[in-house]
Amino acid sequence: MAGRQILFWALLVGLFLEGTQLVLRLILGVFFHAVDITDVIMNAFGVLIGVGLYQALKQLVVNVKKKSAS
Repeated sequence: MAGRQILFWALLVGLFLEGTQLVLRLILGVFFHAVDITDVIMNAFGVLIGVGLYQALKQLVVNVKKKSAS
């Protein structure tokens, strides 16, 4: 996946999570937390960190497999 696609999906996941929380709050009538853009940004950072860790571990596994095949 290209960097822009990853960033797009990271932001989309953050917006989805915040939107889901908002809908649940409206349905349940609980208003203890306001939707905040920083939550969306932090969710996006979490997705980006997760993707980065996945890519690093995937590369590590590929390298280990190459060494063991040699």
